[in-house]
Amino acid sequence: MPVWERYFRDLAVFGCNAVELIPPRTDDAADSPDEAAGTARRLSWMDHAEALYDAPLRMSYSGLDPGARYKVRVLYGGDSPRRKMGLAANDSIEVHPYLTKPRPFKPLEFPLPQAATREGKLRLSWFGQPGLGGNGRACQVSEFWLIKGPEAK
Repeated sequence: MPVWERYFRDLAVFGCNAVELIPPRTDDAADSPDEAAGTARRLSWMDHAEALYDAPLRMSYSGLDPGARYKVRVLYGGDSPRRKMGLAANDSIEVHPYLTKPRPFKPLEFPLPQAATREGKLRLSWFGQPGLGGNGRACQVSEFWLIKGPEAK
């Protein structure tokens, strides 16, 4: 699919209130070691929710099926690719340890322990490595999916 068609498809799917034509890869030099040459990012990957410095980024769900298994699919974006992030459920269950954001960007999937959704609620918290300072930008999430799987046995 040509790059411009992909951009316009993403605009239609994810919604927009304006169209700004930006050539692909304007945010990275062509020889950047952090991006695969010739690949374009989805528009939704160019923005993100974030928390600064040592504050966690949080997301909550209610009304979940307590008997189902769930997994999370997340795309870590942003402008701090070498900063590591960790994800925890309900403040006590590790979903994944601190890891470096993959480059080029790609979604990652992690199973959620059933104990995380047993009460029909889920609170997710992303943490950057504490005490790094700098511009404080580490927790940057561009896309997130909570995916329901089959019933537990």
